[in-house]
Amino acid sequence: MLGVSQIALAFDVKRNVGSWWLWLITGIVTTLFGLFLVILPGPGILSLLGLLASFAILIGILLIASGVGLRRLGESPGTRLSMG
Repeated sequence: MLGVSQIALAFDVKRNVGSWWLWLITGIVTTLFGLFLVILPGPGILSLLGLLASFAILIGILLIASGVGLRRLGESPGTRLSMG
């Protein structure tokens, strides 16, 4: 559900935010990870820990990149980001 909501958010802010595609990638990665865990629940706990670590690193990198893009948007004069 988190991945689907992130994908919807990416398309919702597409008009206002230049780095909307980072949110889209984050949503796709989150959705694929969730589907992988539902379809293949058999991996051992060590494999699951490896997947979670990889997921956390990848999502962290994508969120940092998105945050940098939003900071640049907020620092540019005359740009107003509306909420809602």
